[in-house]
Amino acid sequence: MKVERRDGSDNVRVLAAMIRHSSVLGRISSRWEGRGLFASDAANVLGTIAVEHYRKHGKAPKSGMIPLAEAWSEGRKDGEAVELVGRLLSEALESDKLPPEHAIDLAGKLFDRIALEKLSTGISQHVDAGQLDKAFALVAEKGRRVELGSGSGVNVLEDEEADKGWFDLEKRE
Repeated sequence: MKVERRDGSDNVRVLAAMIRHSSVLGRISSRWEGRGLFASDAANVLGTIAVEHYRKHGKAPKSGMIPLAEAWSEGRKDGEAVELVGRLLSEALESDKLPPEHAIDLAGKLFDRIALEKLSTGISQHVDAGQLDKAFALVAEKGRRVELGSGSGVNVLEDEEADKGWFDLEKRE
């Protein structure tokens, strides 16, 4: 994988925080489902790698993210996808450090926006096809917030990382 520097988009900043901070990754991993929460496939690949690492080891991958991404890229036939993932990882590793609490807020806003965009597209497709029942079913199934950051609710039974934050306010990564 080739390493290049690019812009500091919200996707990059959230990925960087996921890679660096266990508290951020823990909160996001409790909401991570299926293919991921980002709009781009490359961001979802890196997010999934980080989330899987967190679920297995209980901490952010930090500098270990590079070998994890390299292991993912081995044997891939789609060189363009590997290159995109490599560039995005480079950007994330070089990104400015964002405090964990700000990263969680940013992630919540970013993921809510992406979820609404996907929902809007799905609803429009069903409405255009005259499938109103499917459009309403999609709203019922997907029409909810990601619930991260300030103002979000925390399910103490599911979100261990949020619980840790309440009991250890002085510990900062």
